[in-house]
Amino acid sequence: MAMHQLKDRSTMYKARKNRELMELQDSHENKLLTMLTAPLRIGDCAGGHRLENRGKNRDVMVVPPDHARPYLQTLHGESKDYTYINAVEVDGFTRKAEFIVTEWPKQQTLDSFWTLVFDHNVHTVICLTYQPTDTKAMNTFPPFVHNKGKKNYGPFTIEVVNFQQYPGLCSYMVKLSKRVSF
Repeated sequence: MAMHQLKDRSTMYKARKNRELMELQDSHENKLLTMLTAPLRIGDCAGGHRLENRGKNRDVMVVPPDHARPYLQTLHGESKDYTYINAVEVDGFTRKAEFIVTEWPKQQTLDSFWTLVFDHNVHTVICLTYQPTDTKAMNTFPPFVHNKGKKNYGPFTIEVVNFQQYPGLCSYMVKLSKRVSF
């Protein structure tokens, strides 16, 4: 969708009358996407439903299809299936599998998150939500990057090279290195 179309939609949504038209338009687009996308069959998401991987998912009903998920190669934990992470590769405008989309890591999948970044040579991570600051939320959504210094996640050391905080945005520049033994 072009930028001018997004601006038009934003303007449309502000007016109540146009909001109904936009919802109708969204419904049409959703139906079209559903028509153009092949439905998943039983077994298409087998990796996410395997017993050893169930605890790696935030929701057992939201798992990636095996044909679209990135596989991890670096041994990084105690799991029988160290290749699994709840993530999918998404095609970009110019090439296949240009982006990787994943859920916020759980405490027991922090090492898998950094393995994904390392194994797939990810240079940019964008988080579309704020990192929680209260203790209860941090147990559910643990921080996967810190503000300064070094921290170990499985076989990786994350060193924060630069941290900047702006209104509504935090920027981290990190150095990811793999330790020889852990």
